[in-house]
Amino acid sequence: GKESKILITSHPDRARGMNPDKDWTDGVIGVYADSDRRIWYWACPHCGAYSSPCPLSSRYMCLSYPEDGTLDEIQEHASLVCPVNGCVITDKERLKMNETGKWVGTGQKISVDGVVTGERVKRATAGFWVVGPMCPFILGGIGVLARAKVKAEREYEVSGDDKTLKEVMVKQFGFPYTPPRQVGSVTANELAARCEDYVPLKVVPRGVRFLTAGVDIQAGYFDVLVRGWGVKGESWIVDKFRVKGDPATAPEDWDELINLLLKRAYDLDGVPDKAMPIRGIGYDLSGQPGVSRQGYDAWSRWKDKQLIRNYGIINEKEAWSVIPTKGASQPMAKKLAVNYPDTSGNKKRAASKGTVPVAMFNPNFFKDDLNGQLQKASEGPWYVHFPAELRSQNPPHPWFEQLVSESRDIKGRWEKINAGARNEALDLMVMNHVIAHLHGLSEIKWDRPPPWAQDWATNTFLVSVDRIEKITQSDNRAGLHVEDPGVKIVVQAKPARASLIDMMP
Repeated sequence: GKESKILITSHPDRARGMNPDKDWTDGVIGVYADSDRRIWYWACPHCGAYSSPCPLSSRYMCLSYPEDGTLDEIQEHASLVCPVNGCVITDKERLKMNETGKWVGTGQKISVDGVVTGERVKRATAGFWVVGPMCPFILGGIGVLARAKVKAEREYEVSGDDKTLKEVMVKQFGFPYTPPRQVGSVTANELAARCEDYVPLKVVPRGVRFLTAGVDIQAGYFDVLVRGWGVKGESWIVDKFRVKGDPATAPEDWDELINLLLKRAYDLDGVPDKAMPIRGIGYDLSGQPGVSRQGYDAWSRWKDKQLIRNYGIINEKEAWSVIPTKGASQPMAKKLAVNYPDTSGNKKRAASKGTVPVAMFNPNFFKDDLNGQLQKASEGPWYVHFPAELRSQNPPHPWFEQLVSESRDIKGRWEKINAGARNEALDLMVMNHVIAHLHGLSEIKWDRPPPWAQDWATNTFLVSVDRIEKITQSDNRAGLHVEDPGVKIVVQAKPARASLIDMMP
């Protein structure tokens, strides 16, 4: 009767992918999907940060190995990587880590220092997901797992048959299997031919509900791209420009950059009394030596000056008005997570001491997404609109050449087609999508969107013309011009000590 219990254990053979709501309906994975879905978290033995080897965890600890090495080298050097501070964890350390483990179910959250909060959802079934990297009974440990995976991938490259690869991922890793996707290609000329004369750059087209900006760091300047987002992911390129500076050594150049971006507001097509500021800004932490340190310090400085807003938790991630971003190096890394890495350089420091949020994203996943967007041939969900200004008078079209400068290999990694090719446009398009995703783009219910993503008539993020003015001559160092159409700066209408964020809706 009510006291009876049934134990169900099996591999997720019947899963059709990694989406619990769409792909987990049959077999044991279907039972787990209807359970309280507990995931195992454990503490890094070096920094103490809690993460999980389960691929759907909020902080995913992935398996690392020398991908181009021999199978023996891969097995010998396989390790786990802490997603918070990048600590390298050996197989011997992994076994001891299970003593610190905690199950975290649906409705609960676990902090980086292991504090579980929230109430686990009450379901008739208790579900526990055990994956290979956490299991103490894997003969040969994680080295054998890495060897089996790479061997199966190399077999697939030669034969085109993914049967062995599926067996390894399902039976040994315990992961729902997603077949390798064959990615189509689109040329720079084809994309350039799609350019439209909808509105000039620096003016927000009809259909855009909110703006994001991505900043790519170069040796002597900051490259900026502004992308507008509409219903169901349809997007428009709204602006692109450069800000001169020395990102590796000059804090004042970082401060000028952020003040410029926070003040910018763009004219709306056909609406003379309102303008649209940028909701979310992301900037890359990689680049030449010194850039990461400058990026961390700049964020802390802006936070102290109250220039940065925390919008709260969106889809279980913290959404900030400004956030540094960093692409994960491991191909199995989580698609997107917001972590607080220890930026002190001292690995013995407590993991919870990190104060700067970093949007850690898997560039391969987001480049897959962009590739799919570029394949869209007609307007609608996820279609990308390009303004005519991006196209050169005659081929080649450099900006579009950058956009298609990489291709996806059989293992799912995106690499430059030619080693010397420029890829800034590609990186900036991806970074904008990362920021939009962080702000919940894929989760918005467009029949009742949040106030900041509503139609222009009711959009609360727009500013009125009595709070904006034309760009002034003092802004010309950033490559702007007084006569630039559409671009305005937010006027400080409050006492001098009020922050720029205070003036935003």
